[in-house]
Amino acid sequence: MKRVNFVSAALAAMVLTAAPALAADVQPGDYAWVGDGRTLAIAYVQNQRADSFRATDSSAVPASKLNANVLILRAVHYRELAGQKFAFHAIAPMGKFSTARIGGADQPVKNGFGDLTLGVTWFPMVSAEPTGTTFGISGFVTAPTGTYEPGHVSVATGGWSFTPQLGMVQGLGHGFFLDAATEANIYRDFTKDGTAISQDTTYQAQAYLRYQWDETTAFSLGYTEKSGGDLFVNGASAGQKTEFKQVRLLASKFVNPTTQVQLMLGKDTEVKGGFKNEPLAQIRFTKVF
Repeated sequence: MKRVNFVSAALAAMVLTAAPALAADVQPGDYAWVGDGRTLAIAYVQNQRADSFRATDSSAVPASKLNANVLILRAVHYRELAGQKFAFHAIAPMGKFSTARIGGADQPVKNGFGDLTLGVTWFPMVSAEPTGTTFGISGFVTAPTGTYEPGHVSVATGGWSFTPQLGMVQGLGHGFFLDAATEANIYRDFTKDGTAISQDTTYQAQAYLRYQWDETTAFSLGYTEKSGGDLFVNGASAGQKTEFKQVRLLASKFVNPTTQVQLMLGKDTEVKGGFKNEPLAQIRFTKVF
């Protein structure tokens, strides 16, 4: 029988952030070129529920629970400059935690705004053909602008990070597409209220098989995996990392020519050093300008 390290789990709670992958998370069609001058206004509404906290060896910490609601606002503007295609991103999350419990102990929370992320994507390859390839290279910078305090559960992380990302949309023909992305989230060490926080680089890979039912409706099956991200507090391991595997089901529909609604259900199949979502539910609204 595995022994749960309750000391590490309690220390993890001091700096736990329950935000989803905000900057780098890719969903079907995100790496498609929308057109010069177009702007997307996007709102993600998420509910995260978890009945277990997993230690870094995957063992369950008893009497742990999470219930959180997260709103993410995102704007994307597409522009051709000097003959090259670019997309510019701004992402602002916010969250509210109704329950955050680890090992039977309720954790203090900091509800409110998360960290602002700005990014840019360059598209060296764009194709609208049924079997064409669209490829993008992105960089995201996240600034510590959110509501953060060591020892509290929050959406904000408290520090700077940089996320380089590669993404693509590959047409497979007959209405099928492969959407895929890979990235690394690089964190900068920081000190807050006398507490030194450092975190190893997190790596993520995402892939979706998308079927375009018609011009307005699509269905997707996806998989995302994160590894690394070991967290350290004052030089000691906090027993927390950003390591998980998750499957996703998605359906999207343009309800009118400029408004899309997307529904997503996600389920963690494996988690190390964090809460195990069961399930993650999200609705996304997109307005095209």
